[in-house]
Amino acid sequence: MAFQTLSVDLAPLGNKALSYFRQRGYRVRVETKLDLGFPYTPTLACRRQQTTLVVEVVERPDRGRLNEWLGYARSSGQDFRLAIFMSDTREQDITPDDRNWISTQGIGLYVSGTTVNQRSAPTDLALNVTLPDLASAPQALRELLAPSFEQIAGPDWRDGFLSACEILENLARTHLANGIRRRGIQLMGARGPQNPTLAQVNRMTIGQLAKAYARIQSQTHLDAQVGQALERLNPDRVSATHRRRHANTERRLRTNVGRHMYTIFSVVKQLA
Repeated sequence: MAFQTLSVDLAPLGNKALSYFRQRGYRVRVETKLDLGFPYTPTLACRRQQTTLVVEVVERPDRGRLNEWLGYARSSGQDFRLAIFMSDTREQDITPDDRNWISTQGIGLYVSGTTVNQRSAPTDLALNVTLPDLASAPQALRELLAPSFEQIAGPDWRDGFLSACEILENLARTHLANGIRRRGIQLMGARGPQNPTLAQVNRMTIGQLAKAYARIQSQTHLDAQVGQALERLNPDRVSATHRRRHANTERRLRTNVGRHMYTIFSVVKQLA
């Protein structure tokens, strides 16, 4: 591939980057502005499902240029990620301060030699989510939710949301089963009280659990909170699981995931 924006020395590196991202399932366009608002013509513009990844092939990081890309990315309203791709022979030119800045800004760093190595993962720069303070939470809560929080703060926020939903779902099953066994709670059916068996509880989906909690007679405040949380989460949990590639799913998740994580945090804190 002939590159118009790369020097003769960088062109082979551009071809390595092109091959690398195509192998990872991206549809790659070379030196193309996918949007009129792009501050520069990127070396590579990559698309995969709902994600756009701009890759700049460089000799060394240029903070000024990267800051302009960051400004665009954070205003884009879509899953927009940024990465730089450079030779391992120039990696020593990156100062510790620059390396830390690249990582904390959510910029991907790929270094190419015999193989391509990812030094930092590109994150969704337009996702604006402030998560609950896990550092001051009880140890049991931190152990449960820390992996999900790390995914959301990193490149896999959709998977982080799904794993957090699964944690709440499992705790809700345990709470319901314990309520039936130990508290003697009863669920109202069409013909009066009708409790599910433990095996039935363990097979319930998040939507079925929400309906089960709504049927509890003489609910406690916590019972009601768990049921409301499950009902609130269920539509986006289902869409994220089964319709992830749909644009409507993406828009709803980006709007709701922050609020959902506070809901999960609050309820899991009481159940853990």
